[in-house]
Amino acid sequence: MGLLLRGEILIGEILGTKDDWPTGPSQIEKRRLGWYLRFAGELGLTILPISFIILAILAAKLDGQPLSNYGQNVVDATRLGPSIYPIIFTAVASRFYRSVALWTAARPRGISIGALEQLLGSQSFAGTVVRLLEVRTHIILGLLIFSTWALSPVGGQSSSRLIETASNVTTDTATIYHSSTDGVTALISVSGKAVNQAAVNTLYSASLLASGLQKQSRSDMWSRPKIPHLLPAYRFPPNSTTEYTWQHVDAAAMQADSYASLLGIKVQGLRDLAAQNTYYNFTAEASYADFDCALVGHDMPINASILTFLNASDYEPTLRANMFVPKQPNATERSSFFMAADVWRWNRAGRLNSALHVVYGSKSTNANDVYSLFNCTVHNVAVELNIGCSAADGCGVTRLRLSQNATWSPPTLMAWTQANPGITNLLSAFPLAAGFTDRYSASPTDNFVRGATEFPYAVWYPSAWAGVPLADVSRRLTAAFNTFFLASLDPLQATNASVTADPRLPDPSQDSGADMRTATATVAIATDVYRLNRAWAGVLLASTGILMVMAVLGLVLRAVTAAPDIFDYASSLTRENPHLPPDYVPPGGTAMGGAERARRLRGLRVQIADVAPRDDVGYIALTSATGARQGKAVETERMVRRGREYW
Repeated sequence: MGLLLRGEILIGEILGTKDDWPTGPSQIEKRRLGWYLRFAGELGLTILPISFIILAILAAKLDGQPLSNYGQNVVDATRLGPSIYPIIFTAVASRFYRSVALWTAARPRGISIGALEQLLGSQSFAGTVVRLLEVRTHIILGLLIFSTWALSPVGGQSSSRLIETASNVTTDTATIYHSSTDGVTALISVSGKAVNQAAVNTLYSASLLASGLQKQSRSDMWSRPKIPHLLPAYRFPPNSTTEYTWQHVDAAAMQADSYASLLGIKVQGLRDLAAQNTYYNFTAEASYADFDCALVGHDMPINASILTFLNASDYEPTLRANMFVPKQPNATERSSFFMAADVWRWNRAGRLNSALHVVYGSKSTNANDVYSLFNCTVHNVAVELNIGCSAADGCGVTRLRLSQNATWSPPTLMAWTQANPGITNLLSAFPLAAGFTDRYSASPTDNFVRGATEFPYAVWYPSAWAGVPLADVSRRLTAAFNTFFLASLDPLQATNASVTADPRLPDPSQDSGADMRTATATVAIATDVYRLNRAWAGVLLASTGILMVMAVLGLVLRAVTAAPDIFDYASSLTRENPHLPPDYVPPGGTAMGGAERARRLRGLRVQIADVAPRDDVGYIALTSATGARQGKAVETERMVRRGREYW
């Protein structure tokens, strides 16, 4: 009677009240409120992976859509994948393998201990690896479980890589305007010179004064694209049926004398260019005067040798009488070079197919009036320009080739070489375009042609021409003269060059030389859009699909398995344990799962101890911690020790 009373007291201490323990047979977990709450949680865990499928669908709907606040919210959601996906995967996978273990163990045929250990130990990626290495009985099963756990980081990373941003380009056409290089110079008449000369000289001088970087850039100071030199190799087609080859322009490699002119052609009507994502591309016909100069001689005096050459070369004396050392009326200012041409002849109409010849005479030194004389053949080079424009880089020629639709016939001729007094006025005004100089100073134009392309105004005195390659003289004289000629085309409207504005034509009575052409441009509008990364989307759907199968099977197996879940619960070690006396653990309660048993035995203290401490060979088992219950230290002799033998 005393022992029974003592047992009841012990059970009451362990259970809280002895009514917590079933006193007779009981069913396996009746469907009460707790069961329904747990089932709701299990169901929620089952459908949770669907959120990543929904995320993939939302990402697919964003494919090709422009950037938006809604799209950014979806992108932000995808970035949570690497954190959330492994958590959900762990919860679903661990339940699945636990449910499989319980279901297989409850079947009539049961399951081997090795397989059960592998399943129960696969509650995490690390646990799977540890059990695979420690148990080593079911390698294939362990590797299969390992492969499913490997989907956890892959799925998380794939969700964060679903959406990318890319540029989507849509194209359209638009009519734009560009100036023509075939116009007549504004200096064609006396009134034209009076109205336009100052503006022409200002434009020319400003171009020479521009920084070296500006001279090398693909557009002039007013954002007008400059015409590059067409290299000789690109001036002739391979045969009569083959198209001319495009010469591509490397903007980074261009120098000041890489261009046929320091001034460009005006481009207008690009109304949408202000947008950062809009690009225009079009072709335009243009031309420039190409000087091919040969040396006549150095240090030639003006009074003999030069006159002899000009007479022999059929240059008109009337023009020659006024061409030497041009100077301002009633003043001593003059230029250090002169130019003359064989254009002023009554029989010029009979020689239209012949090239224009221009004499370029530059003062050799500052001591005497002696000149280096160059005889230049001038050809018109008609080119087709491919021009690209953007808000960031402005307009520039990207490639060019010899024109197949030249305005003039033959194409080696050009407008200004056929019209007088335009040619006379151009050649007489050109030496003074950069400003007057005294007899001991070199013109900035001379300095530029000699090679001082970056600072032509900084060199004061004439220097020797000997040693300057003729190819360089030809190329720089081409650039200088075409700059002056283009400055004489519509000089009063030259700075009205906004590419987004429509062209504004001046009064024709001003002899402005304005001539605007139209062209059809391809307008490309680049818009930043979302792009679905289909490869990563496939990975996410595949891994989430496998996860969904595991989630559904885990729920179904949990629902159809009647056996209580006793695995992985410490309380399960108290079931039918002979080393736990009845006064500690009441008999029965086998229908309880591990969690319920742990709740009811919450006060029971146990230890892994030697239950035969006084025998020669010990016996290790889970038993009650009697010493702790009595408020004393655990008996030393019952502690498991290294070196002692155990059954």
